[in-house]
Amino acid sequence: MSMFYELMMKKKTQVMYATIKGTLTENDGVFSGFSSSNYLALQENLTFSQKTEITLCLTMPSSSLTQINTFLMFGTNYIYIATNRKISAQLRKSGSNHWLDGATALTLGEKYWIKIINDVANNTFELLISTDGINYTRELYSDTYILSEDLGTSNIGARTTTYFTGSISLPNSYIKLGSTKYNLQAVVGYTIVGSPTIVDGVVSGFNNSNYLKIDNAIILSQADDWEIKIKIGTNTGSYILGSNLQNIITCSIGTSSLYLSSNGSSWDIASGVGLSSRIPENSYLRLRFTGTHYILDYSTDNVTWTTCADVTSSSKLSSSLSYLRIGNWGGGGDTTLFTGTIDLKETYIKINNKLWFNGQQG
Repeated sequence: MSMFYELMMKKKTQVMYATIKGTLTENDGVFSGFSSSNYLALQENLTFSQKTEITLCLTMPSSSLTQINTFLMFGTNYIYIATNRKISAQLRKSGSNHWLDGATALTLGEKYWIKIINDVANNTFELLISTDGINYTRELYSDTYILSEDLGTSNIGARTTTYFTGSISLPNSYIKLGSTKYNLQAVVGYTIVGSPTIVDGVVSGFNNSNYLKIDNAIILSQADDWEIKIKIGTNTGSYILGSNLQNIITCSIGTSSLYLSSNGSSWDIASGVGLSSRIPENSYLRLRFTGTHYILDYSTDNVTWTTCADVTSSSKLSSSLSYLRIGNWGGGGDTTLFTGTIDLKETYIKINNKLWFNGQQG
């Protein structure tokens, strides 16, 4: 294979993000524990306006199915495994449900690659099955019913009432839209607490009762390195990020406050470390841990960075860290709260150089 061809293939492979809804069990990109409230939601719903190929790598549950196991949902259309372990699809046409039923009973505990090819130009829907991800056999086919009507929320692992009881491997799954292939990557989402104002991804109206909350933040205490970046618009007020009620992390855009704790009882890593300057408006705020340093810096162009604080420490954040607040430090007193704006479209958290949270909400 020529180097040019390899570069072209890499260029055509992009990433499609899925937000983790609820709480799922994850091990090296393999997810389980799906339910009607625990699933993966694509951040951009599929419209099937062009030829679309979806390949999911599933491992069947080890015990008999007692319910329909839905593993893909697109609005009111969904793909599932019936209690007889055969794959079926419910597709909408002219306002009515239409079913395609497979003939092959899948083996409990076995791994399968399920490939769906929906071609709107040729009006065909096809579902194929493989046990090795290479050789496929057709299980469902229709040139009458396809994914084209009543589309909407695109979920992996569940629909509103039924869900998959096995596991799904995202590293072995992908979605292809036309000629562009998208690898799948899961990221955590946020919970809206109170009633902050969100317009086109820009959040304002923060106070003690209105903010964004990111759960499962304990991963920050386990990582060798991490990075939190927040895009600020207006920046009135002060404390913009934190988990102060747990005495672990607090970050200010003022000139005097970075607090970090490894024990949850004292600010042993950083206690009110002074910032060299106030973070300007319309800038990027970045707090990162490199393994030996905690560095807070900012940039007005997302290219050139100015360091505000640099704390030398190899101590990790306290393992009791369970959440992060964005736009609120987790303490009390409106006089110190951040009251400006945050652009979620350019806000993210990376763990060990891998995207863990982005401001998009699936």
